[in-house]
Amino acid sequence: MRGVEQVLRRATGSRRRWLLIIGCVLVCLAVSVAITASINPAERTVMTVTAPAQSVMSVLVPLIGVLSVADLRRLPGRPDVLSVLVASVLVAAVVALVGQLAAVVPVLVASTAPGRWAHLFALTIGCVLVQCVAVLTGTGFGGLFRSRALAFIATVVIPLALWWLLGLTHGLEAGRGWLTPYESARRLLADAMTPATWLQFCVMVLVWTGGLNALGARRLRRAASASDGPATR
Repeated sequence: MRGVEQVLRRATGSRRRWLLIIGCVLVCLAVSVAITASINPAERTVMTVTAPAQSVMSVLVPLIGVLSVADLRRLPGRPDVLSVLVASVLVAAVVALVGQLAAVVPVLVASTAPGRWAHLFALTIGCVLVQCVAVLTGTGFGGLFRSRALAFIATVVIPLALWWLLGLTHGLEAGRGWLTPYESARRLLADAMTPATWLQFCVMVLVWTGGLNALGARRLRRAASASDGPATR
């Protein structure tokens, strides 16, 4: 528990980190306002606003995980990867909820749609899941790549490239739901989940959060052992 508290302090302990967190929420709010302004008041529902706003925000959220792992690299001793993962998920969940609140405000103010609050609870759960997967993708690539810029770029390019490649062949297109965070995010933010798609989501989570972070943690521990080795000789 103490390790998680320390990671949370580092994640929110500087002006730059707060600017990142606030920036994520402001991006979500800006997209929400833009979407609300671009469609007919009778069509402005929480779903039509939330999906694009949270999708855009999920591009920035992995940077929170990347920076948390970068902090871990600078600390002496065995890296406490688990505390970083737990703290990153907590921060991402809060960002998702505040972002969802930011998306709700334009609907509350400027919508006349009769079913504007339909699926609100399911969408809120979906928002949290989407951003938690996003931040854990960041921690995974942050462990694999020492460069923070390269790790952040990888969180965007590699998942989207895989989604695009799977769509090139009709027979492989079904693999998007099993293997890509973007496809899962689309379904979660459209409240289009079924027992089959929940199973696909779980497999995707095992690959992109479990497998990726296991590889990242292994690399971090190897790097820590290599740096400690010469000092102990």
